Amino acid sequence: MIKTMFNKSLWVAGALSALAMNVNTALGIDVTARELRRSFKKWGDITRQIRTIKSEDMKCVVEQICPFCSDETDDIMSTFALVCLGLNEDKLATEDRIVLFRELNKNFATFIQNSADNLWEPSNKSYKLNLFCCKQDGVVFAVTMLLEHTGLVDAINLSCSDIIGAKAEKLSEALEDNKSITQLDLRYNNIGDSGARSLSRALKFNNSLVHLDLSHNNIGDSGAAFLSGALKVNSSLTQLDLSGNSIGDSGAICLSGALKNNSSLTQLDLQNNHIDPSGASRLSDALKVNSSLTQLDLNSNHIGHSGASRLAEALKVNGAITQLNLGNDYMGDLEDSGLYEALKVNSSLTQLDLSGNGIGASGTESLSEVLKVNSSLTQLDLSGNGIGDSGKKILADALEENITITKLHL
Repeated sequence: MIKTMFNKSLWVAGALSALAMNVNTALGIDVTARELRRSFKKWGDITRQIRTIKSEDMKCVVEQICPFCSDETDDIMSTFALVCLGLNEDKLATEDRIVLFRELNKNFATFIQNSADNLWEPSNKSYKLNLFCCKQDGVVFAVTMLLEHTGLVDAINLSCSDIIGAKAEKLSEALEDNKSITQLDLRYNNIGDSGARSLSRALKFNNSLVHLDLSHNNIGDSGAAFLSGALKVNSSLTQLDLSGNSIGDSGAICLSGALKNNSSLTQLDLQNNHIDPSGASRLSDALKVNSSLTQLDLNSNHIGHSGASRLAEALKVNGAITQLNLGNDYMGDLEDSGLYEALKVNSSLTQLDLSGNGIGASGTESLSEVLKVNSSLTQLDLSGNGIGDSGKKILADALEENITITKLHL
C-alpha cells in the first residue's frame, strides 16, 4: 500500500512528479510526469493494470493527487478519471474532457475512489450529473459512455445542452440497456418530434427511468404519438413533463390511449400546450379508467367550458387524482358545467387550480355550496377570476363550515 503523504504546499510540478511516482508504484510502470498523460492513453495494458490495483491503494493514490488539482492538472486528471471508469477518450477533445471532469463531482477523490470500486465489485453508490448548458459534443458522448458502461449515474441534468439530431439518437441508444438512471432532465433542448421518437424507442426497453422532463422541446402531435406508444409498454416511468410544447388534440388523444393502458405514471404535466375541448374530452375518458395518475396539469390550454364538463364526468368516478390544475383554460362560468356537482361527490382531489378562468362573483355562490360539503380539498386557487369583495365574503362564510381547506388563493 502506498503510504507516502505529500505536503499540500508543494508546487504543481512537485505534485505531478509525486503523481508519477505513485502511479509507478501502483502500476509497476515507468512513467514521468511529462509522459503521464501519454501513458494513460495506452488503454490496453494500462486499463487492465488499473483494474488490478486494490481499492485501498487506489484510494491512497487519489487522496494524494487531489490536493494538487488545478487548471494545470485538469487535463491529466480528467484523463485519469476516464481510465478509472474504463472509458476511451479517443473522441473527446481536451476541453471536453476537462468539462466532464469538473462536472462529474466536485469531490474528485470520492468520485474516482467509488468509480474504482465499481471495477472490482458492484457498488451501491450513485451520482447526479449537473451538465446544464454543456453543449460540447464530447461531453454528451462521454455521458452516453457512462450510461452504457457503468452503473454510477442515477440522475442527469442536460437541460439547455443542444441535445438534438445525432446527440439525441446516441443518448437514446445508451438509455435502452441502462439500469441505473432514474432521472433525466432534457428541458429546453428543442429535440422536436424526431428526438421524441428516439426517446420513445428507449422507453420501450428501459426499466429504471422514473422521472423524465421533456418540457419546452418543440414536441408536437407526432412526438406525443411516439411517446404514447412507449407509455403503453413502459412500467417504470412515474413522472413525465411535457409542458411548454406544441401538443394539440391529436397528441392528447394519443396520450389518452396510453393512459388507459399505463399503470405506472403518477404525474403528467401538459400545461402550456394547444389542447382544445376535444383533446380534453378524450383525456377525461382515460381518467374514468386510469387508477394510477394522481397529478394532472392542464394549465394554459384551451379546454373551454365543454372540456370542463367532460372532466367533471371523470371526477365523479375517478378516485386517484389528487392534484388537478385547470388554470387559464378558458372555462368561463362553471355554473352549468357539472364541475361543482362533481366536487361534491369526489373524495380524492386535494388540490385544485381554477385560476384565471373568469368565474366572477356570480360563480362563487355555487362554489361556496361545494366547500360546505367537500371534505377532501385542502388547497384551492381562485386567483385571477374577478371574484371581488362580494364573492370573497360568500366564500369566507362557506369556509366557516369547511374544516379541510388550509390554503385558498384569491
